[in-house]
Amino acid sequence: MSRVCIVRHGESEWNKEKRLQGSADIPLNDTGREQARQIGQFLGELKWDKIITSPLVRAKETAEIIAKVINIPSVFVDKKLSERNYGKAEGMALDEVRKKYPDRNYDGAEEWDSLQERVFSSIISHARENSGKNIILVSHGAAINSMLFTLSGGKFGSGITRLHNCCVNMLSFDGEHFEIEYYNKKVYDD
Repeated sequence: MSRVCIVRHGESEWNKEKRLQGSADIPLNDTGREQARQIGQFLGELKWDKIITSPLVRAKETAEIIAKVINIPSVFVDKKLSERNYGKAEGMALDEVRKKYPDRNYDGAEEWDSLQERVFSSIISHARENSGKNIILVSHGAAINSMLFTLSGGKFGSGITRLHNCCVNMLSFDGEHFEIEYYNKKVYDD
């Protein structure tokens, strides 16, 4: 039995300002760095074999901070863990996005089905390649939520769950099937 821990990146200034980030490469702020450090302390209670991250700087920096805390020498990058591209909606305030795109059909955005397929195939691939090992994947809100929606049969995830920055989503993997142990767990102090 393996464990697959999926962490959403720490806070960025655009998160703080409630702006839609998507594929925009926005770095962590100081709060996000501290969140990542505290996640590392929480995860340090278990043995981890590998960390894989989205290439976007906010996820990569989160992964690097966690790796340092739990003594993993390097992180691996997988562009399939990148956030959804929201097209023309990126950078807009969330209130403005909801008004302009109430149906969530963002001009020029990656289709949800494409996001779900990309992220889920990446997670399955990493889990199988690291069978019997415990791995951490660092990604983004919509990317993680698409996977949670799929695994939960639509009970939570996309359109239902608002993931905290730097939340922990823990899965067990038996070589074929995932089981969600918990999701959207916040383990840091505000």
